Amino acid sequence: MKICFISPEFPPYTWGGAGRYAYDIANGLAEEGLDVHVVAAKTKNAPSHEKKGNLTIHRYNMCLNPLLFHFSSSLIIRKKVNELDKREHFDIFHGTYGHYFLYNKKPLVSTVYHSFTQLSKVRNFNFSGIKKYYSHPYYLILSYFEKNILKKSSKIICISQSTQKSVCEDYGIKKDSVEIIHIGIDFNRFEPIEKEAAKEKLHLSCKMPVIICISALSSPRKRALDAVRALTYIKKDFPDVFLLLVGKDNDGLIPLIRKEVSKLDLQDNVRFAGRVSDDDLVKHYAASDIFLLPSLFEGQGIAPLEAMAMKVPVIATNTSSLPELITHEEDGLLIPIMQPKKIADAVNFLLSDQTFTNKLVDHAFNKVKKEFDIRTTIKKVIQVYEEAYIQNKG
Repeated sequence: MKICFISPEFPPYTWGGAGRYAYDIANGLAEEGLDVHVVAAKTKNAPSHEKKGNLTIHRYNMCLNPLLFHFSSSLIIRKKVNELDKREHFDIFHGTYGHYFLYNKKPLVSTVYHSFTQLSKVRNFNFSGIKKYYSHPYYLILSYFEKNILKKSSKIICISQSTQKSVCEDYGIKKDSVEIIHIGIDFNRFEPIEKEAAKEKLHLSCKMPVIICISALSSPRKRALDAVRALTYIKKDFPDVFLLLVGKDNDGLIPLIRKEVSKLDLQDNVRFAGRVSDDDLVKHYAASDIFLLPSLFEGQGIAPLEAMAMKVPVIATNTSSLPELITHEEDGLLIPIMQPKKIADAVNFLLSDQTFTNKLVDHAFNKVKKEFDIRTTIKKVIQVYEEAYIQNKG
């Protein structure tokens, strides 16, 4: 089976979890014997054409401006995919995003990380914590195109129940055309390593409690500011607490977070690590005592699963898809959104009760091993392809 896998975000060009998902799925499908052709955005140092066994990557110049990206990439992808299809004769088109203007009579599978209607409800929370639930016009326009392409899709993959609910309720999509396939992780990349050695490599004191927050930090919905503000409470019981902020500054808002760090006199308690390599990411997890995700909203979230695989206890907000990953006080702790004091209470609890924390970590590791293996994800995706192909033939 020959697959055209459409994902503008594909290494080395990535913003976050979507790029990692696309990379793992495309490579996994190729390893299973499918002939996979990825259509992705080109960056300066990436080759336009790359072939690795059953995986072929076609990279095209696209406007990478966040405001124009979805529209410009969709126009380019429509043209380039149709040209490729004339030569390659694909059996299945699989679009993760950027395929909103695609028109072809062959089977189309669409993956939805999170709907644009979901984003329109959370995009406009501001940094002071005031809720602004009014809709963002940009996302409303994108919602229109997203709805149209999903209506044309043979099959739809949602990565969480939360996303499925939005797709079905907001776009009027029938549930029987939607499959929930959670994002899995590759356990070969996340082998737990010795904590003291990892802290030493990152020049951190072994006695220092380390909290790690991994995301597109400057995105308002990720609420990195809540993690910073929580330190003022945590320091009362753990003066040496240290916050590692890991992630790319996609929206150019990191200066606001730095300003808050200075305002609260936390310069000695916070490190902006920026984006790190896969190898360094493992070291950062290993050096951490707690993983924190204070997000307003997640389509699913890969980082909590990676932390669980690395046996790092997880604290996350009780919102959107996160309760699907974490059962409170069984394999992690769930807290309300936008409440730094609640973050601090959860951190203090885990740091103060090592017996409970160890039990939490063991349950989490077993859960992610059983339910979120990338190999299971890939097999389910192949099954969706087969169903879409048969449905189209019928």
